Amino acid sequence: SQPLYTKGNMWGSTCSTGEIFVDCLTWGPNDLLGDIEKHPKHPFRTVDDCVKHVLTQLEGSATRVSFRSYDPALRNKYIDMGVTILMESPKP
Repeated sequence: SQPLYTKGNMWGSTCSTGEIFVDCLTWGPNDLLGDIEKHPKHPFRTVDDCVKHVLTQLEGSATRVSFRSYDPALRNKYIDMGVTILMESPKP
Protein backbone atom coordinates (compact mmCIF):
# COMPACT_ATOMS: atom_id res chain seq x y z
CA SER A 1 0.00 0.00 0.00
CA GLN A 2 1.05 3.58 -0.60
CA PRO A 3 0.82 6.38 2.00
CA LEU A 4 -2.17 8.51 1.17
CA TYR A 5 -2.99 10.96 3.89
CA THR A 6 -2.97 11.86 7.51
CA LYS A 7 -6.26 13.11 8.90
CA GLY A 8 -6.65 13.82 12.58
CA ASN A 9 -5.47 10.72 14.36
CA MET A 10 -5.53 8.35 11.37
CA TRP A 11 -2.91 7.28 8.86
CA GLY A 12 -4.39 5.95 5.65
CA SER A 13 -3.24 4.22 2.49
CA THR A 14 -4.64 2.80 -0.73
CA CYS A 15 -4.24 -0.60 -2.34
CA SER A 16 -4.00 -1.45 -6.04
CA THR A 17 -7.79 -1.30 -6.39
CA GLY A 18 -7.89 2.23 -5.01
CA GLU A 19 -9.64 1.27 -1.77
CA ILE A 20 -8.69 3.35 1.26
CA PHE A 21 -7.56 1.59 4.42
CA VAL A 22 -6.76 2.93 7.86
CA ASP A 23 -3.26 1.76 8.72
CA CYS A 24 -2.89 3.27 12.16
CA LEU A 25 -4.97 5.08 14.79
CA THR A 26 -3.13 7.31 17.22
CA TRP A 27 -4.19 9.18 20.33
CA GLY A 28 -3.29 9.71 23.96
CA PRO A 29 -4.94 10.27 27.30
CA ASN A 30 -5.42 14.01 26.80
CA ASP A 31 -7.50 13.32 23.69
CA LEU A 32 -9.93 11.27 25.79
CA LEU A 33 -10.06 12.86 29.22
CA GLY A 34 -12.17 15.85 28.21
CA ASP A 35 -14.76 13.62 26.57
CA ILE A 36 -14.80 11.27 29.55
CA GLU A 37 -15.51 14.24 31.85
CA LYS A 38 -18.22 15.62 29.55
CA HIS A 39 -20.05 12.29 29.39
CA PRO A 40 -20.13 10.96 32.97
CA LYS A 41 -22.68 8.23 32.18
CA HIS A 42 -20.77 6.76 29.23
CA PRO A 43 -19.72 3.12 29.76
CA PHE A 44 -16.05 3.96 29.12
CA ARG A 45 -14.94 5.60 32.36
CA THR A 46 -11.16 5.46 31.95
CA VAL A 47 -8.55 5.91 29.25
CA ASP A 48 -7.74 2.20 29.57
CA ASP A 49 -11.41 1.33 28.96
CA CYS A 50 -11.21 3.22 25.67
CA VAL A 51 -7.90 1.64 24.63
CA LYS A 52 -9.21 -1.86 25.38
CA HIS A 53 -12.41 -1.19 23.42
CA VAL A 54 -10.55 0.02 20.33
CA LEU A 55 -8.18 -2.94 20.44
CA THR A 56 -11.13 -5.34 20.72
CA GLN A 57 -12.87 -3.70 17.76
CA LEU A 58 -9.71 -3.98 15.64
CA GLU A 59 -8.99 -7.64 16.40
CA GLY A 60 -8.29 -9.49 13.17
CA SER A 61 -7.66 -6.32 11.18
CA ALA A 62 -4.37 -4.93 9.90
CA THR A 63 -5.00 -1.55 11.56
CA ARG A 64 -2.46 -0.76 14.27
CA VAL A 65 -2.84 1.37 17.39
CA SER A 66 -0.32 4.01 18.39
CA PHE A 67 -0.78 5.40 21.90
CA ARG A 68 0.87 8.35 23.64
CA SER A 69 1.55 6.85 27.03
CA TYR A 70 4.21 9.50 27.82
CA ASP A 71 5.66 7.37 30.62
CA PRO A 72 8.16 4.56 29.90
CA ALA A 73 6.97 2.85 33.11
CA LEU A 74 3.63 2.19 31.35
CA ARG A 75 5.24 0.57 28.30
CA ASN A 76 4.61 -3.08 29.22
CA LYS A 77 1.05 -2.38 30.32
CA TYR A 78 0.06 -1.06 26.90
CA ILE A 79 2.12 -3.62 24.96
CA ASP A 80 0.35 -6.37 26.92
CA MET A 81 -3.00 -4.80 25.95
CA GLY A 82 -2.02 -4.99 22.28
CA VAL A 83 -0.84 -1.46 21.46
CA THR A 84 1.81 -1.77 18.74
CA ILE A 85 3.36 1.71 18.74
CA LEU A 86 4.06 3.78 21.87
CA MET A 87 4.97 7.44 22.05
CA GLU A 88 6.80 8.41 25.21
CA SER A 89 8.31 11.59 26.55
CA PRO A 90 12.04 11.85 25.83
CA LYS A 91 14.43 11.25 28.69
CA PRO A 92 15.98 14.46 30.04
